[in-house]
Amino acid sequence: MTVIKNTIDPTELQNKLFTSTAPIVIDVRKLPAFDQSGRIIPTACWQDYLQTGIWGQGLSEDTEIVLYCVHGHQVSQTAAALLQSTGKKARYLRGGFAAWQTMNGSTVAAQAARKHQLAAWLTHERPSIDRIACYWLIRRFINPQATVFWVDQQYGKEISQECQALSFAFDYDSVPLSSADNSSFARLIQQFQITDPVLSQLAGIVNAATAEDFTRATQASGLACVIAGIVSIYKSGPECSAQGLQILDALYSGLTKL
Repeated sequence: MTVIKNTIDPTELQNKLFTSTAPIVIDVRKLPAFDQSGRIIPTACWQDYLQTGIWGQGLSEDTEIVLYCVHGHQVSQTAAALLQSTGKKARYLRGGFAAWQTMNGSTVAAQAARKHQLAAWLTHERPSIDRIACYWLIRRFINPQATVFWVDQQYGKEISQECQALSFAFDYDSVPLSSADNSSFARLIQQFQITDPVLSQLAGIVNAATAEDFTRATQASGLACVIAGIVSIYKSGPECSAQGLQILDALYSGLTKL
């Protein structure tokens, strides 16, 4: 019989979070606490802790699940116990969101993330450094299950307008996250108010690589070279972005160790 560990500490979650094997993170704080905080752990979605019997049905028994409340007391422990009783691999965050903040863990603006939790994302079909980096950021910090459509540039603006209630576009002209003086990657960080010191460094590298100004960041030329290689081999946006996840995972991890 598999023994399920009940808790996970903030450091362990931090180490798991921005990787391909990250757990599903669920915020089960009571709504007044959720609204008052205004911040969530990256990729987290909010759920009512007393309704696990409803939303828990959509969770796989093979997927690791981490739940957190304010302090890691009865709310998240109740939700974890209810999910475990149905065979789910659920744990609660020791110390809750308070411990995560004490550790200076990364956070995202709750309302912005919640608004786009079910949205699809649109961008140009031609892959680029900026678009691949945005795809990584969306998957690792905002919504790991996000759907991204790579659409014909000729019709991108019209498609964005047609689907504006159900989608969010990036790296398009005349849309909130189109690139100009700054990369869409950096603008996406600002839009979702993501607090993460490593992301600030990574944004500088992406900006420099996108602008082909390699004097601004020593790693920019390497990133540009690797992405150019990926684009030459895989061609399409979905294929290139899937490969780019691993590259940016490695770059992010390396930056955390500097």
